[in-house]
Amino acid sequence: MKQFHTRGQVISSPVVADGQLYFGSSDHCLYALDPATGSQKWKFKSDGRITSTPAVSGGVVYFGSYDGNFYAVDAATGQLRWKFKTQGERRFSATHLHGAEPGWCLLWQRR
Repeated sequence: MKQFHTRGQVISSPVVADGQLYFGSSDHCLYALDPATGSQKWKFKSDGRITSTPAVSGGVVYFGSYDGNFYAVDAATGQLRWKFKTQGERRFSATHLHGAEPGWCLLWQRR
């Protein structure tokens, strides 16, 4: 069994896609690991805790952060593709992207 240490709690569930393991941490980082070796491939730093479970589709990792943003980062490199400012912190998981056309990510907020 491999171990990997972060500087915060890991509350989100890990996701394995395309040969990499992705998860968020309360240290404000999203991590990508090689599941066979446990070695870090990359990490992406946000301005808030990442407790949501990420979703991976089409080479992009989607997740929400306590900094009030919904992010899309490149699954291979961890580079930011885009971020969307929401109204307040987001603890939701991004695992259910039902009914969208390929290549689309739909976001909405309830007021």
